[in-house]
Amino acid sequence: MLLLSGWIAKTMISRNIIEEFDRTLDKQARAIIGITEQDEDGVELEVYQVAMPYYFEENSQEYFEVHDTEGNRLFASETIRKHNLGFELPENNIPVFQDIWLPNGSEGRAVRRTYYPKIDIDDNDAGSETDASQPFHLPGELVKRASITITPTQVVVTAATSRRPLEEVLGELNLILLVTALITTSALALLQHHAIKRAVRPINALVNSLRARTGSDVTTQLTMDTDIVELDVLSNTYNELLQSVSESMEREKTFSSNLAHEIRTPIAEMQTLLEVNRQWPDDPALRDNLSADLLGSLKRMELLVINILAIGRGESGQLDISGGYDLSKGIESHLLSQKQRVAQRDLTFVLNVDNACFALKGSQQWPIILTNVLNNAIEYSSFGSEVEISLIQSNDEFQLSCTNVTEDLEVDDIERVFDRLWRKDSSRTGEEHSGLGLSLVRTFCEILSYQLNAKLIEGNLFKVVILGESTTTLSS
Repeated sequence: MLLLSGWIAKTMISRNIIEEFDRTLDKQARAIIGITEQDEDGVELEVYQVAMPYYFEENSQEYFEVHDTEGNRLFASETIRKHNLGFELPENNIPVFQDIWLPNGSEGRAVRRTYYPKIDIDDNDAGSETDASQPFHLPGELVKRASITITPTQVVVTAATSRRPLEEVLGELNLILLVTALITTSALALLQHHAIKRAVRPINALVNSLRARTGSDVTTQLTMDTDIVELDVLSNTYNELLQSVSESMEREKTFSSNLAHEIRTPIAEMQTLLEVNRQWPDDPALRDNLSADLLGSLKRMELLVINILAIGRGESGQLDISGGYDLSKGIESHLLSQKQRVAQRDLTFVLNVDNACFALKGSQQWPIILTNVLNNAIEYSSFGSEVEISLIQSNDEFQLSCTNVTEDLEVDDIERVFDRLWRKDSSRTGEEHSGLGLSLVRTFCEILSYQLNAKLIEGNLFKVVILGESTTTLSS
């Protein structure tokens, strides 16, 4: 900004100085024009050495020449001697300024003007006193006086002077601007240095505070005493990140604990079965059921591992999400497969399903999504209650919702229902579910770019909603 401002100021001031220099030079040319006359003998120049001594001084750098329009020099100042300023015929009466080389070899500036000398008839040749009292005529006007006829001659005056005074002024201007720029830059640098030191002081305090932290207080909220808005924003954002990290760490601890419980249960079952069989090896009932019981515990452990691996592959983006899926038929097929379980819990399903609704992607993931959403509703609905399933298509989107009555969930639980291995029963006494179902649903919805949310309505209605792209026809 300083360089740009200085360049603009220098350009404007230099232009004004040069224009003033040219106006002064043009005044000298006009002075030559003022002493140029034409009479019956031709063009004459009245040189007044007293009035214009600078044209007669030996070391003067003031010069002039007068030429006719053919380029013949008529007059020249004493300072030119055997040299010349050159000749160019201006196209009109507007003064023409240009840089030239002076007779002494230095740089100069010149102005050229075309004009008609004033007519001056000798009184002795005038026809009468009346005529003699009217010596002035329009420029270029043919003059007839008694027996005298004068045809005006157009001439060109060239006045030149050295550029040295101009260059000295411009040099002083550049020096002033340079010194001013240096002083201003130095002052701004000092002020900026002071301002930066003052501004980074809270940042340094923040850095030192973070460096002093250990692993035990990594999630401690950051407090700052500063009036800098940006640092307040940084502090708040950092605290939000710490809060998120703290919650993630807490979820990971819970996940590790729950995973240990889930794995320990089938292991304990198999250990108990083997110990009982060893104690009573001849009991035919125990011997006959041992293989089936061991296989059931192993399958439970296998399902747990498969689900955890599926979540891991989904979070790392390693799943194939191509192919469409018929949502209405999928819901119908799953409810048919769970008909016996629905009857055991005396549940009533209320369906509001659009039969022409197809998901655009996720042919391999949708069976797992529907299985876990509907199984969760069947397993945790109150005995003898209603389960409402809604599938509605609007334009190019679908909304799938499943609402069931529950007695155990609270509002604070809604944020955790999608956590891995989370179960409302902290003792984890149930054997049929591990708490990975809704976690799988969330993982698959994320990779399919679907919106998934859950909410508790009127205190006892648990509702899961999935929103995504759909179509009324399933492409091959």
